[in-house]
Amino acid sequence: MTTIYWSKSKPGFYTSDVMPVSTMPPDVVAVPDATYQQLLAGQSSTQTIGSDASGNPVLVAVP
Repeated sequence: MTTIYWSKSKPGFYTSDVMPVSTMPPDVVAVPDATYQQLLAGQSSTQTIGSDASGNPVLVAVP
């Protein structure tokens, strides 16, 4: 089963089927598939993906 992760320090997604978690940035957080799909949909419109204070990915309005 593939797990998707987000890193606040290296803004981007990582997947467990491409690299082991032990080689990912130390601040990765797991992202549920439904959240990942929402983030991608928002990014394809007028938003970008950023991080909240806890390091979780969130949609941010583009100024």
